[in-house]
Amino acid sequence: MKKRNAARWLSGVLAAAMVFGTAGSVLADTEEGAESAEENVSPYSGAGYAMDSAYEWKYFQNGDPADGTVAKDKWGQYNGWTRKYGTNAQDSSVYNDTDWETHAGSFDTLDGTLNSESQAYFFRGYFEVEDPSAIEGLHLTFDYKDAAIIYVNGQQLTSLNVPDVGYKTEDTGNGSHKDNLGYGSKDGDTENIRQADVTMRDISEMLVKGQNVIAVELHKTEADSQGYFKFGHLDLHPDTATLPDRDAVKAVSLTIGATPSELNLTWYSLATEGGQVQFAKKSDMTGDAFPEEKAETFEAVETLTQGKVYTSNQATVSGLEEDTEYVYRVGNNGIWSEQVYATKTKSSGDFSFIFAGDPQLGSSGDLDADKDGWRNTLNLIQQDPLFSEVSFIQNAGDHVEAGTSELQYDAYLANYDGSPVYSVPFATAVGNHDYKGTAYNTHFNLPNVSQLGDCGEGNANGDYYYVYNNSLFLVINSNNQSTAEHKEFMRNAINLNPGTDWKFVIFHHSIYSTASHAVDNDILSRRSTLAPVFKELGIDAVLMGHDHVYTRSYMMDGLEPMVEESTDENGEPISEITDPSGIVYITANSASGSKYYEFSSNLEGDYVAVKNQEHVPNISKIDVSENTFRITTYRTSDKSVVDEFTIHKTTNEKPITKTWENDGRGWRLKLSDGTYQTNSWAEINGIWYAFDEKGYMRTGWFLDTNGAWYYLSKSGAMATGWVKVGGTWYYLRESGAMATGWIQTGKTWYYLKDSGAMATGWLQDGGTWYYLKGSGAMATGWVQVGGTWYYLKGSGAMATGWIKLGTTWYYLKGDGAMVSGQSLKINGKMYRFDQSGACVNP
Repeated sequence: MKKRNAARWLSGVLAAAMVFGTAGSVLADTEEGAESAEENVSPYSGAGYAMDSAYEWKYFQNGDPADGTVAKDKWGQYNGWTRKYGTNAQDSSVYNDTDWETHAGSFDTLDGTLNSESQAYFFRGYFEVEDPSAIEGLHLTFDYKDAAIIYVNGQQLTSLNVPDVGYKTEDTGNGSHKDNLGYGSKDGDTENIRQADVTMRDISEMLVKGQNVIAVELHKTEADSQGYFKFGHLDLHPDTATLPDRDAVKAVSLTIGATPSELNLTWYSLATEGGQVQFAKKSDMTGDAFPEEKAETFEAVETLTQGKVYTSNQATVSGLEEDTEYVYRVGNNGIWSEQVYATKTKSSGDFSFIFAGDPQLGSSGDLDADKDGWRNTLNLIQQDPLFSEVSFIQNAGDHVEAGTSELQYDAYLANYDGSPVYSVPFATAVGNHDYKGTAYNTHFNLPNVSQLGDCGEGNANGDYYYVYNNSLFLVINSNNQSTAEHKEFMRNAINLNPGTDWKFVIFHHSIYSTASHAVDNDILSRRSTLAPVFKELGIDAVLMGHDHVYTRSYMMDGLEPMVEESTDENGEPISEITDPSGIVYITANSASGSKYYEFSSNLEGDYVAVKNQEHVPNISKIDVSENTFRITTYRTSDKSVVDEFTIHKTTNEKPITKTWENDGRGWRLKLSDGTYQTNSWAEINGIWYAFDEKGYMRTGWFLDTNGAWYYLSKSGAMATGWVKVGGTWYYLRESGAMATGWIQTGKTWYYLKDSGAMATGWLQDGGTWYYLKGSGAMATGWVQVGGTWYYLKGSGAMATGWIKLGTTWYYLKGDGAMVSGQSLKINGKMYRFDQSGACVNP
């Protein structure tokens, strides 16, 4: 289904804005009876209209405007026609409406401006925005028949009088089978012209600086119904007193802790400080009252969110007991949430978790429908006995379509009474649609986050790990394509957690899938480097998303499919295996139904054991014990099984003892099986050592296979922190890898050259000049170099031009040198500067 009605939107947004989003709205969708949209002069307006009733619209009425676009044909997105203007037919983010008709005033099948044979009518208009952050809300009016959907820059703003079943296409072709055509309206009224009056708050995230597009889609109730559209106005500066109130607290969610005895929480608040969460055992409650006297309080870390309206509060709750029911509440400055939330920890030992593929809410162009699909999945997890004992939900990434959209994240978090986001922890993986902007970080409070794997765009986290009972979960940010970084992170995490029975890797960009992305160059590149690393590290299973299709690989020996070991005597894929030497790769289909991809016929390699695409949402339940890993994938429509696969382990390796031995040539590490440690690292009593191909302990500089340099002291101990070698200072990260570029230690910034050597003096980086003191510390404020004064901003960047410090103006030349003791003509005016550099006549 694609569209939803106004009443449904109204109840979802006004009754509980946490259910839908930051863009609160007030809708009045009435039949004709008062003045028309053109005559309805806005009582809201504060600064004129962005568009008025005389605006000349572009319109299309002969079929589906999405036909023939790469957005629909390749990616299954029917809303490509609502996106910004562009002429590149291969760019799914733009749409070319050059050939559309134009008209101003009313559009009507009765006067011939609209074709009476058309099923639907499509309109596009443009408006300019100087500063999106200054837009606090909008007021939109128009008259129409019989159902309408409004979009801004490709995102659905709202829908009016659309039937609950929406508009469906045939179950063929590529995509999610939503349709831009079709008849129908919510109330079935074919007689009356309706009036739309929409007021919304916090819509700046939908806007861009410069040209913006608003798109309107109209549907008739029946084939012989009248088609009608008459625009009133778009006001981007309504009186803020007319905008709906914001929620004081929203976006409450649990995320996985570092261990089962911890939980992480996040909530958004209008308050900017004083965030706290209180946890107590449910057994300490008396009636419905929160047991404040017996609750433990945990402090939150506050971060201003990307919209600069809400503050993200993130706290870690520790010391939880297993198999115990808890209640909690969140708050700021001693003002607590009205709702008391509940969760329950599970027992140690065997456990289950949910693996969910790309919800990607908003990708269909119908956020209401995507939200409903995701909510149906969450309700199934929460309410069905089959999933009653799951410990957490591991997501494969792409939670939303637009990583900058708080509206979509609000829909993903599904804050409604009884929602599992309050009670079941989430573990997330960052997808390619998540990592733009900062919302991913401010919504998901994750454990053991590493700098390794940081993608460098937006503010998405680096790799992270967590331990649950007997299993180590390694979640990598595959937007970062540095296999060396991911390998270093995983190796470190594995070495820190040697006692686990299972090692799982989770990331977004599937390297063994069967749909549209399977042959992308970046996917093939990741496959070629990651798969051998997973083999080297002894990973048991890899869980992925991105391709919106279900795929199970053969057992893979690095890059080689183990076909014989993965099939029976008839060549059919097996459903269980004992003590495998390879790795199984699972790609999850959509968990919300927002978007599906079709099978590709150009796969590179024979690696597919099972594939499935039925355009039905899937979730997988994974059961883990000491000796068994079982993944069962279900259709959410009826809980029927798509695929099931089990790994059994019967071997338990005994710990290997290690003994130092010196044969006169050097030190070696002899293992209890008689062999020596070779071509690898070993940790002994908390100290890391590296060994060459003959087993001898390395000293000095060493270039590892991950492309990173390490420094081993004369004792062989791996160095970390600052080290001086040959009169030059270097910095070795906590992992031992030599740092390059900018680093921060404490509150001080340093720059390490490509050679790793610490820089001093002037440095140009990215077109900006910085000054590093003799200690290497980046200078800020005034600094005198060679008798000349310069000013370095708080970022360290050298200032040029006019600067004002306190009440005094200074002028820095193009080379940064401060002007002093002279007069200088600047932009046609003569200025005088005293010996201190202060301008005498600013």
